[in-house]
Amino acid sequence: MQSRNIEKEVLKDGAERKLPGARWKELAGIAVCIVIVMVAWRAVAFEGKTFDGSSLVWGVNALEPPTGEPRQKVGDLFRVDLGASSWQTMPWAEVTHIELKHGTFPFWNPFQAAGVPHAANMQSSVMDPLLLAVNLHPTPLTWDVTILFCFALSSVFTFLFLRNLNLEIIAAISGSAAYNLCGFWVINNNNSYVRTYIYIPLLLLAVDKISKSGKLRWIALLSGSFCAAILAGMPESAFFSLSLAALYALYRALITPAQPRLALFIRYGVSGILGLLLAAPLLVLFLQYLPLSSNVHAPGMGLASASPATILNWLAPLLHGLPGALYPGLTGDRSWSGAAVVALAIVSLSIPASSRMRDAWVFFAAALVLLLKMHGFPGVQWLGKLPFADQAIWYAFAPPVANFCLAAAAAIGVSAIAKGEIRWTRLIGIGGILLLLVGILFISDRPALHPAVPAGAVRHSILIALVAGSVIALATLLSSFARRFRIVASSVAMLAVVLELLMFVPTETFARRGEPYRTPDWVKLVSDRNPTDRVFGFDGILYPDTAGTQELQDVRTLDALSVNRYVMFIRNFVSRTFVDRFTGESMNPEDIASNRMFDLLGVRYVLAATSRPPFSDKSSQFALKGTRDGIDVWENRSVIPRAFVATTVKPVHNLGDSLVLLRSFGHPLPAGTTRVDRLDPEHVAIVETDDEVLFDSLSRFSNGNSTTRPVHIVSYAPDRIKLQVDSGTPGVLVLTDTYFPGWSATVNGKLTPVLPTDVAFRGVVMDSNPAVVEFEYHPKTAVFGWVLAATTIPLFLALMWIQRSKIGKRVKII
Repeated sequence: MQSRNIEKEVLKDGAERKLPGARWKELAGIAVCIVIVMVAWRAVAFEGKTFDGSSLVWGVNALEPPTGEPRQKVGDLFRVDLGASSWQTMPWAEVTHIELKHGTFPFWNPFQAAGVPHAANMQSSVMDPLLLAVNLHPTPLTWDVTILFCFALSSVFTFLFLRNLNLEIIAAISGSAAYNLCGFWVINNNNSYVRTYIYIPLLLLAVDKISKSGKLRWIALLSGSFCAAILAGMPESAFFSLSLAALYALYRALITPAQPRLALFIRYGVSGILGLLLAAPLLVLFLQYLPLSSNVHAPGMGLASASPATILNWLAPLLHGLPGALYPGLTGDRSWSGAAVVALAIVSLSIPASSRMRDAWVFFAAALVLLLKMHGFPGVQWLGKLPFADQAIWYAFAPPVANFCLAAAAAIGVSAIAKGEIRWTRLIGIGGILLLLVGILFISDRPALHPAVPAGAVRHSILIALVAGSVIALATLLSSFARRFRIVASSVAMLAVVLELLMFVPTETFARRGEPYRTPDWVKLVSDRNPTDRVFGFDGILYPDTAGTQELQDVRTLDALSVNRYVMFIRNFVSRTFVDRFTGESMNPEDIASNRMFDLLGVRYVLAATSRPPFSDKSSQFALKGTRDGIDVWENRSVIPRAFVATTVKPVHNLGDSLVLLRSFGHPLPAGTTRVDRLDPEHVAIVETDDEVLFDSLSRFSNGNSTTRPVHIVSYAPDRIKLQVDSGTPGVLVLTDTYFPGWSATVNGKLTPVLPTDVAFRGVVMDSNPAVVEFEYHPKTAVFGWVLAATTIPLFLALMWIQRSKIGKRVKII
């Protein structure tokens, strides 16, 4: 017999099978979804433009214009964070590529700060399958193709999820367009973390499938998408995506008949555990790094919100100005959905009682709560105090979840129009109440009505919203007249969604595709450098992390996480400007001149704009190597070698004691740092140990002479460093790379402890004999993570056995 859905046939065992021709309709619907996405991003897909914003921000590779090509006449006020990709994720992919090319797994990044964990910072996304092509071949074209592929995947996943809700193809296309053309993709398309949100529909699809069937394929789908959302690399994005999936799973479990509810919870739980185990190789590294890092996302961030008035932008995009140029006094979130989508979501609330009506109310309510929370309305702010949620920036990372919920509700609204299932009394009541609230909010919205707002700007946004809303109202009215009008009405509704959102997808803001990390001419001035010579820059030159694209080691850093020891060293002895980043901006030449703690960092070359020479002609410490591309390159003649033997050692028990002792050898400066001038770190080392025997032994290293004991860097790789130490006075070999768990050392093949030295660096005790010292980075957590991931294989085999055994049939869990 046939089901109500004419595209499916219900078999005797209750299973469904698609009728002949239905698959072609599905494929046609998927093709339409992909075409809509390609049309939206046609400038990148077909016109040689790029999502990369490197040519529009400074500091990419110390060139002006940034990429070394003629400056493009492109203005971009839509994307609010062009630097995030140009200064972080794209350079990190270059570092990953460099290390993979040399046969090294990218656990450690030697080009940033004094060395930092690379895979463990998550946002480097070294384990994300979707970034495999980028990590192997990190060109702008590869990035663009990858992002377009992700957008296409998202449109397909959304379509499949909505079809699984038994919505018509035209309704699924509408919902797919509503989600994948929303403002979040417009504002953030250069940021690779948008990949996380493509898994929202896949996660919910897997939840639905598991609620209907215990087949292992659906458990594998949910656990795989769960893992993929984590491997995408943005903790906040994963948190919001997985939270929606968890709440949706709870909703599905609650509406499931009571008898199999326990079994359903077990399936969801097993899927989540398998997903966590699969993601363990990354998670264990991250969880080790987190407590050892300085993290600006402290508890309390969850209470931050956008301006209440800007909630109207979700209905009328750009009502308060472009995202990068909002009207004065406003803080905006990073998305919109459009009047057509919101109107269709309201339509979905007016259908007769059914599972679809229940779904519509759930999605609409979830979107409404998120919108109110993101904009600081009372009654929902407590959500920002929940565990994990209290450290997330809701208005920046939660919008796609609200977009998806509105898109799902809008798709149900299109389905209601296609079926003619409208309860007009309910629709007028709900719509009237919401319109009244919108009107009150608009009238009280002073910024949008301010005389300084450009003439016609508000009128333009309102006009588009009114036209789109009116088209939806007309389509809804048309569907109620006769059955033959319903296909036309639902098609009109779909077109209203697509056309309205396409109007707000800019094409003129994209620059031409080009190489963002060309080698600048000033590099020729340092052609005599050693691979371990570090650099530093003022004036936003060679912005932090981008130095890795040139295989230069830069002591600056720009990252969500930074090794806490390094942060404390810089803040105490170099610059207080290190808050969430250390860029060299807002610093003066006096901060580094005659500063032996700066010399300890191993900085041989200092970069500065010619418009502000950093050092006077009287300076004997810095010598001008030359000028190229408007950049002065200065050589630091007082630089301390990257590896040396300190013959005088002052042992302490912990980090706090190390800071106190080191500060005691200097005097405070007005800027808040301490200038250490009564201790030469090249000959005196402050070493931490809680081993009392070793403590007493180190106390005996107190040699009055300052004879230098030669140390040669034989080889230097990200995860392996080999040093040759000549014979001489006993002491502590200091390597000015960041101290971090996972680094081990051998002296002449014998394992020896690596000790925290001078707050941030590594030290190894040396006797008077010549020695070969090797440092290696093999974090035990990485091995533990892979072991956990490997356990998913026997667990999955066990599930297969349970499913086929009498136990599984009797208990009906799987």
